[in-house]
Amino acid sequence: MAPVPPAGGASAPEKMMPDESGSNGHRSPDKTASAAVNGTADTADGHLSPEDAEMKERLDLLVERVLTDGTTGEAALQAIADAIRSATSSMTSVPKPLKFLRPHYVVLQRRAEELGGHSFLWDVLSVMAMTMSETGSLECLRFKLRGTETCAVSHWGHEYVRTLAGEIGEAVNSGAMQLAEVSGLMDDILPVLMRNNAEPEACDLCMEVDQLERLLQPGLIERAKHERVCLYLVSCAQYLPEPEDRHALRVAYRVYLRAGAYARALRVALMMGDAEAQAEVMAAAPARSAAKRQLELMLHPPDLSEHLKRVARELEIHEAKTPEDIYKSHLVESMRRFGSAGGAAQMDSARQNLAATLVNALVNCGFSTDKLIVEPVAADAPNWIFRNKSHGLLSATASLGLIFLYDRDGGVAEINKYLDSPEEFVRAGAMLAIGMLGGGRVEDEFDTALALLSEPAEQSTGYTRLCAILGLGLAYAGTRNAQVSETLIPIVADAATTTETAAVAALALGLVFVSSADPDLTATLIQAMADHLSPGEAPNEGDAAEPMQTVDGVESAEAGDRGDGDAKKRPVEEATSNATAAATESSTTETAAAASSTPRPPPPPRPVHPLSHLFPLALGLLYLRCGGASIDAVIEAAEAMGGGSVSTEVLEVCAHYGSGDVLTVQKFLAGGTEWTPLAVALVSGGEEIGQRMALRLFEHLQQYGNEEQKRTVPLALGALCVSDPRLEVIDALSKLSHDHDTEVAAAAVLGMGLAAAGTNNSRVAGLLRQLSAFYADDASLLFMVRLAQGLTHLGRGLYTLSPYYSEGALLNPVAAAGLLTVLAVGVGPNALKQTLLGRYHYLMYALALTVRPRFLITLDADTEEPVPLPVRVGQAVDTVGQAGRPKTITGFQTHTTPVLLSAGERAELATDDWTGDAAVLEGVVLVRKRH
Repeated sequence: MAPVPPAGGASAPEKMMPDESGSNGHRSPDKTASAAVNGTADTADGHLSPEDAEMKERLDLLVERVLTDGTTGEAALQAIADAIRSATSSMTSVPKPLKFLRPHYVVLQRRAEELGGHSFLWDVLSVMAMTMSETGSLECLRFKLRGTETCAVSHWGHEYVRTLAGEIGEAVNSGAMQLAEVSGLMDDILPVLMRNNAEPEACDLCMEVDQLERLLQPGLIERAKHERVCLYLVSCAQYLPEPEDRHALRVAYRVYLRAGAYARALRVALMMGDAEAQAEVMAAAPARSAAKRQLELMLHPPDLSEHLKRVARELEIHEAKTPEDIYKSHLVESMRRFGSAGGAAQMDSARQNLAATLVNALVNCGFSTDKLIVEPVAADAPNWIFRNKSHGLLSATASLGLIFLYDRDGGVAEINKYLDSPEEFVRAGAMLAIGMLGGGRVEDEFDTALALLSEPAEQSTGYTRLCAILGLGLAYAGTRNAQVSETLIPIVADAATTTETAAVAALALGLVFVSSADPDLTATLIQAMADHLSPGEAPNEGDAAEPMQTVDGVESAEAGDRGDGDAKKRPVEEATSNATAAATESSTTETAAAASSTPRPPPPPRPVHPLSHLFPLALGLLYLRCGGASIDAVIEAAEAMGGGSVSTEVLEVCAHYGSGDVLTVQKFLAGGTEWTPLAVALVSGGEEIGQRMALRLFEHLQQYGNEEQKRTVPLALGALCVSDPRLEVIDALSKLSHDHDTEVAAAAVLGMGLAAAGTNNSRVAGLLRQLSAFYADDASLLFMVRLAQGLTHLGRGLYTLSPYYSEGALLNPVAAAGLLTVLAVGVGPNALKQTLLGRYHYLMYALALTVRPRFLITLDADTEEPVPLPVRVGQAVDTVGQAGRPKTITGFQTHTTPVLLSAGERAELATDDWTGDAAVLEGVVLVRKRH
């Protein structure tokens, strides 16, 4: 499948191929075309003007002299060449000398053959072939190769050079010529294209013949033009197949590095996921320079907690908020009776308190204070944590991890008092909170999490062990820490481990070694899938011992319990049947014998654990964004060990996450599992065209998909536009939130929360308030509405949940892993009811890895103190391949830093007095005064 080039980057052959009018890619009016064929230039009344008639006669005379031998012919040929060079033309017509020379084209070819060797006549014929040769004949290129070496390609103008470049690509790709035959001509063409500001054409030519390395020739790319070349290569890489895409990025990386654009080189290295290239950039940057410090901030931004609080003070949103500030129950008459944590009509139920806990953590995320737990409004009020029950205690304590996000010192001091609590759920929540403090972005210099959590993960039982394992995964996500693997691998590898514990441990391993493609871990996880997901085996005792529990405290038996009950009834029925047969007549005995010969029904299938999706997800995380070639052998091995189509699809999703690969999307649509909508969203979400395509596909899946696919579509819509509440997406989710199927409605509400996460979108906030009244009598859906309200106001509008950053060009694997965890537990029959609406609601805290500040703050490069600077913020415009200096943003407004950047927005400095080294104005940027 041919790649689709970006705007301004059509392939060279398509742009330069002559059409029927004879012009180079431009169609002339009918009269002009007719004149070109007849060799005349008509005026309005069909006759030549006196000037044109004189030119035609002169050219005819010159051709007659060229056909003769001697110096006269050479002079005539030079005169023809001068006439062609000096002729001017508009964009819709062929130069007049070429029109008048058309009848002599074949005669001149015969004359060139008679002369033999490399003559200047072949050069003239090569120019004439631009408009006179037949399509596909490649005569312009063939004649040039037979011409003189002294006649430079630039002698005939830019259009001639473009035509040659197009025919070179066509000739090499079709096999008509070998690369060696045109190699010297390419060396002449590339500098001309670069000098004429035709960098996209130069890149197209090199890509057509698979010779991108030619762009690295010394002196070819001027320092002032490296940016246009690299931007075009990076943009084309999105549309190239493997491994050509990586090759284009590699060349762009080398060009940036040679030009000293270290921040941009590091950005491309991050696109490739090449750790060696990242280290090379860091080593190449001058020591103790502002450029090197900027690179360090790009990789490991320090003091995120302080920057966040400073921005909050600047924007006057530093005061803590309560859940009631988000609910605004007073605006909905029917919700007055539900109240809130501070309301007069409060209903002190486990469900209400759990919802308030999660909303409070999301809204006050990263501010190190709140009005429920850390600094309650009433000093004599009882501790909010202990107003919850059982699993609610766990989430309430764990919420401290989100409240103190990025503030490791303050968080450990506050959480430490709960680590020794006699209540198991409180201890478990405290361990999970310890793991969340770094948020996957702030390094733990003292390995606090490993010291506090490794022993409980190995020796404890129940929820203490589960949360210690998950806490390790969150604390060391993306670090590939060997000590953590030594703790977790034995848990996963032990077949006696309960499915629940093994699934969480597998997920933790996947988070720690995300995108590592580790072969040893791959084998361990595949074996764990075989041990815990193979059909026909009895579940581990620990898996069936604890029943499911919904958020309102109502317990329900699992499928495994019902199956065991049926098995216990069979011996009693068989004993009764035997006793009856012994006491009856012979006819009755024959009937009993016939019944006994009937084969017994097969044993019930093994129950599917609610966390079963975590095994293939953990395996997929090891290969996140690694490409399809790396996952093929893993898929074969997983299928051989009993992995089903769902496992295969999860692995494919992770490998192609955000790639926009159309062939992969088609494969998902052919599969038809419950993961299909989500798979399409995650693969297509990395670029605009893929998102529009996915939205149309979701409309078809809602109409023609199976029941499970329809239930996943709302989640897919939210995952497609995370923290980007587009009007069409919110409208679709709003309709689905009123669906008669409660699973569809719950997924739609969660999807709405994901789409509006961290935006404070007033329209979504209003829709959710209406839903809180609509579902006032439905405990589960009301809980989901509250959760969506908390997501909408995440961090009081300072955060985003999008795993893409640097203007959407880069994907953070750790952030994508956190988002995938939450999405995965919502896919499947009754998945949300058994996980987020059941006793696994604490898995929502995996979003701590996805949370990312969306502010822009400028710091002085010398003092690293905040410097308020004017910046223009507007919608980003794609200017790749466009001539001149087009505007990169539109509809902009001028603000003073710090500012918040929404999805699709771009910022640029609005002053010439300051400059910086950052590739993109996003996050923490160092600036310095111009001298």
